[in-house]
Amino acid sequence: MVMRSQMKRMFAMLLCMVLLLGLVIPQLPMVHAVDASKTVPQKHYSSYVNLAMVYDQNSCYSMQGMTVDNTYVYCAKTGSNDARATVTRIDKNSGAKTLMTNSATGYSYFTNLGHANALDIVTVNGKENLFVTAGATLVRLTISGTKLTTAGTYTATLNGATASMTAVQIMSASNTEVKVLVKSGRTLYTGTLNPAASSGTIALTKLCTLDITNVQMNGKMTDYSSFTQQGFDYHDGKVFLPLTGNAYVETINQSAVLVYDLEGATGNLRNDPSLSFHVTCTTYPGLFEMEDCAICPTTGKLYFASNRRKTASDTNHDGVS
Repeated sequence: MVMRSQMKRMFAMLLCMVLLLGLVIPQLPMVHAVDASKTVPQKHYSSYVNLAMVYDQNSCYSMQGMTVDNTYVYCAKTGSNDARATVTRIDKNSGAKTLMTNSATGYSYFTNLGHANALDIVTVNGKENLFVTAGATLVRLTISGTKLTTAGTYTATLNGATASMTAVQIMSASNTEVKVLVKSGRTLYTGTLNPAASSGTIALTKLCTLDITNVQMNGKMTDYSSFTQQGFDYHDGKVFLPLTGNAYVETINQSAVLVYDLEGATGNLRNDPSLSFHVTCTTYPGLFEMEDCAICPTTGKLYFASNRRKTASDTNHDGVS
């Protein structure tokens, strides 16, 4: 009887353990072995707020660079072989759009802005200046109301030889000197130009190379070398680099913004996983391609320009968000 009673007690204890485990086991999938690189909260955005659609005009159909100030967003679109470019101004509050006029011709397009891969805006000598990366050159346009006037064209050199510029952003500006951050491929350079001159050369000094093959994103290491690099933004000592996955089927319509802290930057620079993020959008299955991004200097909000299609022939949904 004693043995039977002990067996009953052991069975009851075992049953309790099984029931207890039954409550705990469903929670086990939530617990993972993690390392330091996987403690970053997931940052993956599949929705966003549209500011305005930017329609094709003057045979310019491809969204390119953009920038933002306290009142407006400026964005560029280009046409076939980059022969023409338009610049649209968008009111950040109302979304109202204005197609900017070329003061030299009276037309609402430009023939000297190349691919217009990146834009930036800065006030110099009391005038707003819009800098446009045209590829081989950096073009400076002064803003007067709804008119843009070409005021300067600058080339870049590295070790005495002509250098290409994928995208250019302004690091600081005074009435006598503008310090620029130049991206060529994945490499960043610094240089200066004279904003009072209508032409000049930017002598480049290498700063660092942006690592896009060993990226910490959403809790894992990812290789983004198959993604297309776009423009970039410089804000508060950091680089915001948009990339778009167009090379393979599994990355089509996926974009990412990799953020790099330039403090003490040198050599091969890794991204900041706490700020970098993914953007996808199923609303535009035909195409969702982030082209450029910019941070509002006062609100800290990130705006981006993208080429978007619902179908292969769609031409009505490019926009700024």
